[in-house]
Amino acid sequence: MVVRFYCWRVPRMITTAQALSLDDNGMRLAATREAIESLGLLVRSAEDIIFTLLGGKYAGFHPHAICTAYRKDGEQLSVEEKEAIGLQANAFISRKAHSELSKKGLGQPTDAHLLTLLRASYSLARYRTVVNMLRRTMGPPSFKNEYKFEPIKDPCPACTSLSGTMFKSDEAPILPPPECECVTAFYELRPHVNFLAEWDEA
Repeated sequence: MVVRFYCWRVPRMITTAQALSLDDNGMRLAATREAIESLGLLVRSAEDIIFTLLGGKYAGFHPHAICTAYRKDGEQLSVEEKEAIGLQANAFISRKAHSELSKKGLGQPTDAHLLTLLRASYSLARYRTVVNMLRRTMGPPSFKNEYKFEPIKDPCPACTSLSGTMFKSDEAPILPPPECECVTAFYELRPHVNFLAEWDEA
């Protein structure tokens, strides 16, 4: 129900300014849509499940554990059906999870949900970082509303070139930049806080 409620107001691709105008549920949907559209591993109808797995009772669990439990739940594909998509007989993939795979996702049947959820979760985490800092009353000169682009793992050339770049909140790439070629886009927007600024001003 929450997904349907937000559908009319959350476009499939949004700017940073649009992202910051959303509440947490709205951003969950925006991050979900971006991940599904960019990776192309799941069909659009999988939007509801990724949105659900991104929050609520699943909060606090690692995406790997969440997606494994999701694939285990429900009627499983037969051994023959698993072999047809390159899986071993003891692999877990429910008929529902299988139905949500795109043609591209069929090439990564046990990773498609995980990679999509990881990408969406990193976008949501960056959004929460910026929003939480904007809500704080740290005030200048300690916090100048700047965020440092910090790649965490295996950055693509575009993300490598942005490493160390400072962004204001309304320009910070909460969603992966258009040039980004990373699968999960695992980078942080680290708030720039100068704890010595007040001494420098004295």
